[in-house]
Amino acid sequence: MKQKLMHFLLPMLLGLAVMSSIAYCYAAAYAMPITLGLLGIEAATFFVLHKIYNMRHKKLSGLVYMALLTLVGFVTMSMLQVASDSTNIRFYAWFFGISQKMEVGYTLVLCFGGGFVFFSMLYYFTQVRYRGIMTLMLVLFPFAIYAKRLDTMRTEYLIAILFCYLAVMVHNRQTAADSKVTVVADRAYAVSLVSFAAVVVLLCAVVPKPEVFSIQEKDSDYFNSLNLFEMEGTDVTLGSSNFVERLRGIPSGAELFYVYPQSDDSRFYLRTQSYAYFDDNGWYYGEDKYPRIEYVWNEPKEMLQNMRLEGKLKILHSYFSENEGYEKELEAVKKAMSLEYNKRLTVMMLDGISYDMYMVPQFTYYLDKFDQHAKSSYDVTLNGEYHNYSRTSGYYRASYEDVNMMRDLALELPLNDSQWAEILDWYGYKAMLEPETYSEEIYNAVSNEKVFAQTFHNGEYDNFDSRISELAREITKDCKTDFEKAVALESYFSEEHFEYDLEYFPPDDSIEYFLFESRTGICSDFATAMTLMARSVGLNARYCHGYLAFEKSENDGGLIVRDSYAHAFVEVYINGIGWMTFEPTVPGFEQQMYDEKAGTNAIVNVLSDKLTWIIIGVLIAIGLAVIIFIRPICEGVFRIYIAVVGKKNPTTAVMKLYRRMVKRLSRRFRKDLSAYTAKQIRDMLAEYDVTAVSITAGFDKAYYGEKQVANEEFISAFAEYKSAYKLKPLNK
Repeated sequence: MKQKLMHFLLPMLLGLAVMSSIAYCYAAAYAMPITLGLLGIEAATFFVLHKIYNMRHKKLSGLVYMALLTLVGFVTMSMLQVASDSTNIRFYAWFFGISQKMEVGYTLVLCFGGGFVFFSMLYYFTQVRYRGIMTLMLVLFPFAIYAKRLDTMRTEYLIAILFCYLAVMVHNRQTAADSKVTVVADRAYAVSLVSFAAVVVLLCAVVPKPEVFSIQEKDSDYFNSLNLFEMEGTDVTLGSSNFVERLRGIPSGAELFYVYPQSDDSRFYLRTQSYAYFDDNGWYYGEDKYPRIEYVWNEPKEMLQNMRLEGKLKILHSYFSENEGYEKELEAVKKAMSLEYNKRLTVMMLDGISYDMYMVPQFTYYLDKFDQHAKSSYDVTLNGEYHNYSRTSGYYRASYEDVNMMRDLALELPLNDSQWAEILDWYGYKAMLEPETYSEEIYNAVSNEKVFAQTFHNGEYDNFDSRISELAREITKDCKTDFEKAVALESYFSEEHFEYDLEYFPPDDSIEYFLFESRTGICSDFATAMTLMARSVGLNARYCHGYLAFEKSENDGGLIVRDSYAHAFVEVYINGIGWMTFEPTVPGFEQQMYDEKAGTNAIVNVLSDKLTWIIIGVLIAIGLAVIIFIRPICEGVFRIYIAVVGKKNPTTAVMKLYRRMVKRLSRRFRKDLSAYTAKQIRDMLAEYDVTAVSITAGFDKAYYGEKQVANEEFISAFAEYKSAYKLKPLNK
């Protein structure tokens, strides 16, 4: 028992430190009880594997282990199914940190099934065949998980893992079966081992880290900045965000979320990010050229209402009703105010994917957040849009404005920049003189929105070919209003028979090549071209990417949004109305999106969960089978090699057979036999009724007598080697 503990203690401590760090990563609150459970699983695994390994029949031991592995796999899959049914989060979303929710069920699955496989491999590489590099690979497993989830491992776990690994490397190397060192596990040995590992760990801990950071370390918050709910009012400067490349990924057709509109609307643009600056065929945002506008909001909810279309209609109604010559415009405003243009929709997220990434149109990336009550929050944008969401559920409700009504109103209100500025100045002056009649809050909100929109009129900063500006001016030469210009640019691509093709990869990815040469591209090409042309003719326009919701669900009438529905579009600020969405991509592109989902990707999507686990299970089984049968495989290769060598040089073949037999017997009898003479080896094998006359005599003849071995002697030696290989030493 003492001998077993000496062999098992340090590897078990190492395995416990590794798996405990993983448990803490996924369920910190339950790390201690899970660690105790892991200790029990590890102890049972080591005990059972020790019994299996010491069985007399090695082939039978391999079958027993495979049966045990199958049983554990079945129990693990059953536990996984139960855990999956109890939550709406898929295992991969939880495992890779897409969902930040703590799922104890999944953690138990990982610790039971993953723990058994991990402990089995650790046992093999520290007890059966000492392999330092493979043990290191196992130790790196938690670091890979933490890196994938962008988490930081606690210092205590780092020290524990490093300490135990060093101790295992020293101790198990000394006690390995093929080691020539005899270890006495007394107090002095334990003190020296612990001292060595402790000194190395302490030196690593106290050595100061150089104050040199890689680009990845400096930009470690990059992905957080893309999460709009986490962005603050400070500037965010990023490198190239070329969405043309990002949209050319290979989607799986997986469902991301559902959209449930209040009305019968069947098409929604959901923006994840808008960009301001174009250069070198890429879109950027957060540039110093576009300063943030700071605000102090005392009544955020009221301010939001003022910044929406409702606030603009109040300003327009006041101006048109109190000034002569605007009867037609006044009727258009009254008609709009009588309609139910404010609508709501619900976005239902699936599988724990962060639901604060997708927003309805008119949202901007400038975002602030404030708590409304304990369970939900209102999220504010500079443009006056808002929605409330609950952190305890996988959905949010958003407010949006009727797109068709906004387009009709834009046609009847042809306001240019100077007219809109005059109206705002008039209303602001009235609000200052008669605050009880006119709202200063509405004036501040709407005027601030206009100022912000002007930061997207940056043609002097965009870096593109002058031919684009010339083309834009030609397209809009007969247009009188901003809205007419935007519509003309939007329809240009379909009128000129541009083509949308997901399979087309141009030899030149510049926007100039798309506009003037190929006239074929994807949505990001169309959106980029329209945005640049719009800015070159004085429009406040921005390039946006996100998702298009258009696929009707057969079950509940909602709209399905898949990862293959990633889309780029354009938003233009129209005076008196606000940001409006425009679709420059030629008609029919939705069908290609849908076909992309309905083809191979649909099969992948349907089978993804089961197929993924089948593949993982097969790979694990293959890996374990290779580990278990590595010796027979290597032995088979060796015998083929010896058979080839024996035909050409029997003497060399016999010497190789003898040396391999001695090495094999050293592992079998768990002692070093390299110093034994050929006669001692022959006599030892004779005690087990194994004949080794030809192989030992052949070795003596070749090595000491320096004589050639005949082919018949090689054949006889080869047969004796095979018999010795099958030897099962008695457990004395």
